[in-house]
Amino acid sequence: MFKLTHTELDAALEAINFHGYSTLLPTPMEWQIANANWEEIRQRISEIDLDTYRPHVPMRIYAPKNRFNVRAVTLLHPQDLIIYTGLVLIVRDDIEDAREPVSKKTVFSYRSSPTIGTKLYKLENAFTRYRERLQQRVNLVRSRYVAIADIADYYPRIYQHRLQNIIEAAATCARAEEVARVLGKMLSNLAGGASYGIPIGPFASRVLGEAVLIDVDAALASKGFNFVRWVDDFNIFSASEHEAQYALFFLAGWLFDKHGLTLQSTKTIIQSADDFSTKIENTYESRLRERSEVLLRIWSDLDPYSDEDEEISEDDIAEIEGINLHQLLEESFRNADNIDYEFAAFILGRIATLQALNDQKRSELVNVVLENTNHLYPIADRVAKFFLSFDEIEANEKRRIARALLKPIKTPPKNIPPPDYYVMWILSIFASSPDWNQANDLSKIYQNAESEVVRRYAACALAATGTRSHALIVQPDFDRASPLLRLAILLCSKKLGNDERSHWKRRKVISDALEKKI
Repeated sequence: MFKLTHTELDAALEAINFHGYSTLLPTPMEWQIANANWEEIRQRISEIDLDTYRPHVPMRIYAPKNRFNVRAVTLLHPQDLIIYTGLVLIVRDDIEDAREPVSKKTVFSYRSSPTIGTKLYKLENAFTRYRERLQQRVNLVRSRYVAIADIADYYPRIYQHRLQNIIEAAATCARAEEVARVLGKMLSNLAGGASYGIPIGPFASRVLGEAVLIDVDAALASKGFNFVRWVDDFNIFSASEHEAQYALFFLAGWLFDKHGLTLQSTKTIIQSADDFSTKIENTYESRLRERSEVLLRIWSDLDPYSDEDEEISEDDIAEIEGINLHQLLEESFRNADNIDYEFAAFILGRIATLQALNDQKRSELVNVVLENTNHLYPIADRVAKFFLSFDEIEANEKRRIARALLKPIKTPPKNIPPPDYYVMWILSIFASSPDWNQANDLSKIYQNAESEVVRRYAACALAATGTRSHALIVQPDFDRASPLLRLAILLCSKKLGNDERSHWKRRKVISDALEKKI
C-alpha cells in the first residue's frame, strides 16, 4: 500500500500553481475549484492506495512542434496531475544528486536543489547560461568542430521500466524506491498499458526526462567528450571532424543499446566551429539589431522551454511603445507560403502581452491578427494569450473579435476544419469570461464536433457564457463522456436548477472528489 501524505500533496499543489498546469495547454477551469476546495480534495486523494489506483483516461491534443510536425500533448485529470507531481517531487532531489554536477557546466536543463522548496526545478536564467556556455566552448582553440544531435520523439519513446530502474538506483530511502514502483504503474496506465512514453505537458515530466539521461551524460563524460546539453539537444565540441563523427556514433550507440532511443536524422549534423558560432549569434539578432536593442535583448534571452514573462524596465517599455509592432507583425504574415511563425509568436506571445504595455498599443495589432485567422493555427496559444492580455475591450469590439475568431471553426475554409489545438485555445478565450458571449455559436460547435477535445472546450466556454437551454443540450452526453469531458459537462450543468443537478447524486455516478465539488 502506498499513499501520499498531506504534506506531499500540499507540495504538489504549490508546485503546479508555481510552474503552471501544463505546457502548451490552457489551465483548466476545474483547477480553480480544486484550489478553492483543497482541504477536502486533499483528504480524498490522501486516502487513495496508489498501488491499486488506476488514473483517469487522459486527453491527448496534437500540438504543433514546428510548421510541419506535431507532438501529442497530454492533458491529465486534475487529480492525476496532483498525484503525478507529488510522486515526482519525492524523488526530485535524489535524481538531481545522481546527475552530472552543476559545477561541470555540461548539463543546464531543469536543475534542482533542496533549497528551492516545492518547485520542481530552478528557473533563473538557465537557458541564457546554456547559450553562454555554448559560446565559451566553441571559442576554445581546440574546438574546431561541433557535433549536434537531437533525440527523436524523446518523451514518447522513453522506456518506462528503464526509468523505474534509474529512479530506484538513485533513491536514498525506502519511500523513494516505492515511488519508483508506483510511478512505473501510473505511467503505464496513463499510456494505455504501453511500456514506453511519459506524458508531454505536465511540468513534472521534465524532471523524469532528465533522469533518463543520467547515464548518457555520465558515459559521455567518462569518454572525455566536451559536451553541453539542454534537454535532448546535445552539442559535442571536438578538435577534428573525425572526433566529432566518433562522438556521434558513441552517443547513438549508447542511446539505442541502453534506452532504445535514436537520434533525429534531420537534426544530427557536424558543423565547423565558425558556422556553429554564427548560428548561436544570428537567429533574428541581425534583423532585430537594426530595429531595437530591447527587442534584440528579449529575443536573445528567450527560453523556448519556458512560459515565464520577461522583466522589462520602464525605459524598455517606452522604447517598445515607440516601435511599429503593427508593421513587424504584418511582415511576419506577408508571404502566405512561408509565414514567419516564430517571429509572429514572439510579437504576440512575448511583446504584445507585456503587462506594462498599454492597451492602445495592443489594439493596433488586432486587425492584423483577425485578417490572418486562417494562418494562425500553429500559434493559437499565442493568439489566445494576446487577446486575454487586454485589461478592457469595448463591447462592440469584443463582438467583432469573437465572430472573427470563431469563423474558421464555424465555417472552415474549403471545408477543412482547423486542428483541435487551434479550436481549444480559441475556445479557452470564451471560457475566460461571460463577456465574450456567442453562446449559440458555441453550442453549435459543441453539437457538430466529432472530437472530444473540441466538445470539452466548447462545454467549458458554455459554462462561462451559456444558459440553461445550452446546458440541456450538453447534459445527455455525460454518461458516455471521457473523464475530462465529464468535468466540462458538470461545469456547464451549473446553469441548470438545483433539482435538475441533484439527479447525478441520486444516481451515484459522480466518481471522484473534484466531480463532487463541481
